Amino acid sequence: MQSHREKCNEISLVEKSLTLVYGWLNRKVPFFPYTMDECSVVHTDMPRARIDLFTETHRYRITLWPKIRKRRSYLGCQASARKPLAGEGWYRGRDLPDGPLTKGTLDRIIRAIAGFEMVSIESPIPNKQRKERILRKEGIVNKETIITKIQ
Repeated sequence: MQSHREKCNEISLVEKSLTLVYGWLNRKVPFFPYTMDECSVVHTDMPRARIDLFTETHRYRITLWPKIRKRRSYLGCQASARKPLAGEGWYRGRDLPDGPLTKGTLDRIIRAIAGFEMVSIESPIPNKQRKERILRKEGIVNKETIITKIQ
């Protein structure tokens, strides 16, 4: 059985780790809109911290804990949709990168979030016209050559 003092020490370690990761996020993400008060420490048998980030369509939950007892440090992220798709009664989700509590793991998470948020848009220039422009830039201006290269 764990003493009250040991439990408080573990929670203190988690809070320090949360402050560390929050600082990394503040330095790496321009205009980071969250305050430290919006982050939470979850008090369970093994305490951990959470930072929830929101976009218009997704919630990203970053979970972390330091090395406590025999458990390794951890930093990971899960993405979930904020609304179910039409006809579905559940929220789609996905695991993003995870690993030890390091800046490198956080960098991989930030890149994954950025990639997750990117959407494809309809190109204003049809593919054929785009290919023609590229070929002209390469110095190929002969129309027969352009038609041959595109096909």
